[in-house]
Amino acid sequence: MGRHGAEPERRGRPDPADPSAGALPRASGPVFLGRFLHALDDKRRVAIPKGFREEIEAAREGADLFLVRGFDRCLWLFTGSGFRSFAADFGTLNDAGKQGHEQLRQLRRDVFSWSTKLTPDKQGRVVLPLELCERVGIGREVLFCGVDDRIEVWSPEAEEAKDDPERHRKNSRELLG
Repeated sequence: MGRHGAEPERRGRPDPADPSAGALPRASGPVFLGRFLHALDDKRRVAIPKGFREEIEAAREGADLFLVRGFDRCLWLFTGSGFRSFAADFGTLNDAGKQGHEQLRQLRRDVFSWSTKLTPDKQGRVVLPLELCERVGIGREVLFCGVDDRIEVWSPEAEEAKDDPERHRKNSRELLG
């Protein structure tokens, strides 16, 4: 949607007429849906979209969130259980006999040394570290994208540049049949 679709990109909160916009509960943890454009303030604080905060609270995930440098030009924001699950995926690689593999060691360094724990304030805001934002091109605005078990945090320009409808169609056909 957004700049390329028929529906304008939502700024701020989800559509008030749809109480479930921004999140969909499930038994195994929160599911994050939707796109929300927010501005960073002068202290680099940004509010987590309300629908996402409500989903985290409904899943009783606690206050802490984990910010990870994603594999694309974005940041990944996980709940505690989501981050533990993500970290456990590296353990399965170790179990597969790859723990001594140089690429795996480097990937672990890249992921975990650039990760940080965030605690939202009473208004639901977090401070995004300048160095992480610079690495993915985030300036004054951030685009929160719900992606199932995590929230991706993009610069609007980087997210728009990767938006390719033909790639989407091709991937859908190849992966989903």
